[in-house]
Amino acid sequence: MSEHKIQGQHKSKKIKLITFDLDNTLWDVDPVIKNAEITLHKWLKENHPEAAILFSDATINKIRKDILLKEPLIIYRLTDFRKKTIKHAFMAADYTEKNASAASEDAFAIFYEARNNVNFFPDVINTLGTLSKLYQLGSLSNGNACINKTGLDTYISFHFSAEHLGQPKPHPAMFEAAMKEAQALPHECIHIGDHPEQDILAAEDLGLSTIWANMFDMQWPYEDKPAFEITRFDQLIKIIKSIDIA
Repeated sequence: MSEHKIQGQHKSKKIKLITFDLDNTLWDVDPVIKNAEITLHKWLKENHPEAAILFSDATINKIRKDILLKEPLIIYRLTDFRKKTIKHAFMAADYTEKNASAASEDAFAIFYEARNNVNFFPDVINTLGTLSKLYQLGSLSNGNACINKTGLDTYISFHFSAEHLGQPKPHPAMFEAAMKEAQALPHECIHIGDHPEQDILAAEDLGLSTIWANMFDMQWPYEDKPAFEITRFDQLIKIIKSIDIA
């Protein structure tokens, strides 16, 4: 692991901030997105049947590719990307641009409500409830989940995302924004996430302690394994206490 990690793990320190990735860390995102797309298509068939026909995987994939060719960085603004994709599908169904824009806003609202109807991994809520009484909690995500709509705002005091900051992890912007928000130094922070590069290595490079949330029993892709790993959330508090040696 990085030099920062090695040094940081052996310092006597008091943790002030714990940040969490969201998708695939606190819940399994694939079934969430699949359900949101099913919910959207059902709504389209009921409210815009002439357009619903065009919302096939093949058509949507082609629209997405065309948008990305013209605007590659939109991949980090998932809300804008999906709204624009939906709008272009409506326009392909001969909606005027004005009507397509209005319809896409309504359609996205249906999708987004379902996108935030998540099923937390076991013990996530109990663990966050305990940790929120001891530390400041934040969330850092390349996705576009909403902590208010998911109910996480009860425990998490701030949220930064790629689409708000304009930079996705592993860029340091999100981690730096979190430390500034919490007025915490790197050695006073722990980041918990599922992605080896975007979460674990990126946070380590800035001097944060990390815990790999390996919720799908994956193999670590590099030679040096993370110092800390969980496969269940009921393991987390004990590990945090072991890091937080005052």
